[in-house]
Amino acid sequence: MASTIVLGFLIIFLPLAVVFGWYGITRTNDALRTATETNLITFSEQVRDELERALIRPYQDIQTLANNEVIRSTQASPEAKRSELLEIQNFYNTIQTYYSVFLNITLLDPEGRTITSTNNLYDTDWSRTPWFEAAKKMGQVVVSPPHYAAGGTQGEVVMDYTAPVRDKNGGAIIGVIIGQMNMRTIWEITEGATLGKQGFTRVIAKDGTIYAPRALAFQKFNRPEDAPSPQPFAAGLDTYKENGETMVAGYMSLNENFPDWYVWVSQPYDEAFGPIQNTVRNLMIGAIFGLLLFVIVSVAWIWRAMRPLRDLSFGAEKIGAGNFAHRVPVTGPIEIRRLSTSFNQMAANLEKAEALRAEHKLLRDLQTASTALAGAISPAEIIGIISKGVKDLFSCDFVWILLADRCDEYLDTKALVLPEKINPSRPIPAEAPMAASQVDLTVSPGLLPKVFTSGEPLFLNRSSEGQPALEADPHLGSLATQWGLVCINILPLMLPGKHMGVIVFGRTDGKPLADEEKRIALVFAHEASISLERARLHVQEIQNAAELSRLNDLKSRLLYILSHELKTPLTSLRTSARLLHETEPEQMSASTQERLKGNILRATERLMAVADDIYPIANILTSEVKVEPRATDCRRIVTGAIDSVSHLTKAKRQTVTVSIEPSIGTIWADRDRLREALSRILSNASKFSPNDSTIEVTVSDKPEEIVFQVRDQGIGISEKDQKSIFDGFYQADSEVVRRAGGRGLGLLFAKTVVERHHGRIWVESKLGEGSTFSFSIPKHTPI
Repeated sequence: MASTIVLGFLIIFLPLAVVFGWYGITRTNDALRTATETNLITFSEQVRDELERALIRPYQDIQTLANNEVIRSTQASPEAKRSELLEIQNFYNTIQTYYSVFLNITLLDPEGRTITSTNNLYDTDWSRTPWFEAAKKMGQVVVSPPHYAAGGTQGEVVMDYTAPVRDKNGGAIIGVIIGQMNMRTIWEITEGATLGKQGFTRVIAKDGTIYAPRALAFQKFNRPEDAPSPQPFAAGLDTYKENGETMVAGYMSLNENFPDWYVWVSQPYDEAFGPIQNTVRNLMIGAIFGLLLFVIVSVAWIWRAMRPLRDLSFGAEKIGAGNFAHRVPVTGPIEIRRLSTSFNQMAANLEKAEALRAEHKLLRDLQTASTALAGAISPAEIIGIISKGVKDLFSCDFVWILLADRCDEYLDTKALVLPEKINPSRPIPAEAPMAASQVDLTVSPGLLPKVFTSGEPLFLNRSSEGQPALEADPHLGSLATQWGLVCINILPLMLPGKHMGVIVFGRTDGKPLADEEKRIALVFAHEASISLERARLHVQEIQNAAELSRLNDLKSRLLYILSHELKTPLTSLRTSARLLHETEPEQMSASTQERLKGNILRATERLMAVADDIYPIANILTSEVKVEPRATDCRRIVTGAIDSVSHLTKAKRQTVTVSIEPSIGTIWADRDRLREALSRILSNASKFSPNDSTIEVTVSDKPEEIVFQVRDQGIGISEKDQKSIFDGFYQADSEVVRRAGGRGLGLLFAKTVVERHHGRIWVESKLGEGSTFSFSIPKHTPI
């Protein structure tokens, strides 16, 4: 709104200001120009007046001489007239320092003959001069143009003032008196009358002859063709070129006594009008700066006056964007203050309504998540619901769920939701903390173990007092920096007497959890803990049922096999013992007795072998195959198992090779049980491999587990038999298998031990190509 008003003001005001400013500057320019032109004309008029005063004085003097009684007298002798003229000449000589005076005064008769002369400076035939005849004819004073007194082109420049001399009765012309005046005063006036530094003044005749200044006397002036011809008392202004430079001149003609003379006052155009142009330019610059200053002040004033309206407009945008906590300052006129107060009251009501709506939404979302948790059974499904529920409930960008193992020694990552947008100023390095999926509770300091152990939640904000704690945490410090997390919240997953894990979630927008959100978060964490425990019990129940079913099946198979495995040796034992018991020694040959004793011994050994094979299975059936994990060296497990089957491999001249990756150190396992399980697998590999073959034992380091592999060069196992080979009492239908003997219980025992370690066992084989038995042990005992 403010920008629209300012723009409207500029659109309306600026054109008007420009028009009026340009009009004022133009009028000022015209006025200054007119003043300069008037100054030229006025100056030329002043020069003209000075020249007229210098020219009219000898005019008057010659008239006075012509009216002198002695000069006019017909009875006065030439000597008397000469004496009168010499007296006047002497007077002129005394004042010639200050004025132009008559250098010579000559009295002529009407025919032009000299009656007398004061100085006789120049020998002139006056009768031939135009002004002699003009003076007689016109009967008045006639002034000649300037000329060289002696004729020619050099010498003294004079002007002849010629006046007729009448008799005392004022009738007939009895003579002519001529006074020759020098040009000194005329030249001094013109040479001293200048405008500016380069201006000058000239006296020019109508025909273009220059009479003054002295340096240009009798030169021709190329008057502009369009310059008006001087008229008596005429004045004007003209512009012309002289020596390639533009000049401006003011001219003024002399009075009727000198009709063909005019004063020409010239000045270079740039000098005459330069100050005007500078003044106009300065006026324009000043007007522009003044206009800009006025516009800036006006815009600033309008902007300041519109500030309350801008605040209201900005506040409306904030409210429209959902920021109901925004308030506008109550300033400005009373109407604006009332409007601002009403706006703030409306915003407060909307904020309360939004808080109620958000709380209702939180409770509704909590109910939805709780319903989903109540209907979920599997741990993976519950973990997914927890992750989604946290993200939806609290609009967070980051969710990290960690659960503890059975021994509460590690927190394992079960779910991880990362922000969709990565902070571009903090690229994620390859060694980002997300590569670590576990947190060691026994050695790792920091906030995660603290919350897990204490059961107290933490709500941290990097922009407040929580920043030092976040930066010092080995897991969350770099995590928050790299992913741009500002708020991080840690909730414990726990039930009375049981710590299960933690939920970590955060935001990148910097908005901390409200008190109501914190309360909902704790309720949700408690319901999630209940659901996880329920899922754990459910999984355990399923596993127990499956294990019970497997043990019952195993017991049935055991009883079935025992009925066959024990019957044959017992029958042989009973028959041989009865014969020995019922037959007298003397009635039986020694060889027969020895044969019967041998039968009894072999039957007894066979029964002992059956008992040795059945003993581990009895432990399995009675759930006595227990593992006691501790830090164990993998190399000792492998070497111990190889030593336990060395009598078999040596008998068949078999070679056992071992390959253990250097990075493998200790694992958390029961050394004796694992060694026994590995020896059962090695025993089978030796039994079903030919003489002089090689058995390869490999231990590999995987991210989450250690993998043991035993590769033989035996007969191989079909895909059909691979499905049942770990069930116990199962042997492939093969002559080699039957010759090797055994009751199919070794792999069952190995499987049981591996599963007690929460590992897995499998086989890869093809008939005729040997077999590879593998089992994995987790690096850390999972939950």
